Amino acid sequence: MATRMSVFDWVEENRSRIGFALQAVPRPDDPAGSRRILDASLLAEELAFDASFLSDHPAYTPKCWLHLAALATITSRIHLGSTVICALYRHPVMTSRLTGDLDNLSEGSAILGLGAGWN
Repeated sequence: MATRMSVFDWVEENRSRIGFALQAVPRPDDPAGSRRILDASLLAEELAFDASFLSDHPAYTPKCWLHLAALATITSRIHLGSTVICALYRHPVMTSRLTGDLDNLSEGSAILGLGAGWN
């Protein structure tokens, strides 16, 4: 089993590089929105993007954590994460648990974007 890199090691390793990520957001009227999210993220991995991010707006976007978990099972290299989610959407323990489970499922590729929210 590989040793996990600490966040400090990750920052130091990536300090002098620019990375590219995709944010997949399906149109609200798209009946295959979930499939589009998965396909877009698989394409991002194929094109050597560094990460794929999903937004977390529970009222009007596909379930962020559900789709990130699905992506964790079908991707191998790309990092997966949320765009800046509102810290008030969920209890902090739930957000921590979701992120930890995604990190385990993706073998250390989870990225959490956390903020105050605006929407």
